[in-house]
Amino acid sequence: MAVLITRAQPGAVVHVGVTLTPADVNIIASAIRSELASTWEEILAAPLPGREDIVRIRTILDVYEGQLETLGWGEPEADVELECPTSQFDVIAHDLLGGPESKDDHRVAVCAMVQHLLTEMRGGLEGSTGAVN
Repeated sequence: MAVLITRAQPGAVVHVGVTLTPADVNIIASAIRSELASTWEEILAAPLPGREDIVRIRTILDVYEGQLETLGWGEPEADVELECPTSQFDVIAHDLLGGPESKDDHRVAVCAMVQHLLTEMRGGLEGSTGAVN
C-alpha cells in the first residue's frame, strides 16, 4: 500500500491518495457487500415491500454497485488508487488503537478507506431516498 498526501488550500480538507493492493481491496469490498446485505435485510423484513421500498432497493443497488465497480468487485487485476480525507485516518487510528502513537499504518489505512466509502454510500442514499438506518 502506498500513501500520497495531497496538499490543499488553508481550511480545505486534505486528502490522502491510497494505493490498495488486491488483498486490501478484497477486504473493503467484503465489508461493503456485508453492509449491503444488512441494509437489504432491513428493507425486506416487511411482509410485502411497497413502492417506496422498491425505489429504495433500486437506489441502494445503484450506490453499492458503483462502489463495488470501483473496487473491481474485490477481485481487481492490479492495485486500486483511491482518495480518503486525512481526518478519517485520525478517527480510525484513535478508535482502533487508543491513540495515534501506536497505530499500524496499513491497518488504519484499510479501515479508514472502508469507513470513508461506507460514509459516502450512506450520504448518497440519504440524498436520494431519505434517511437510511
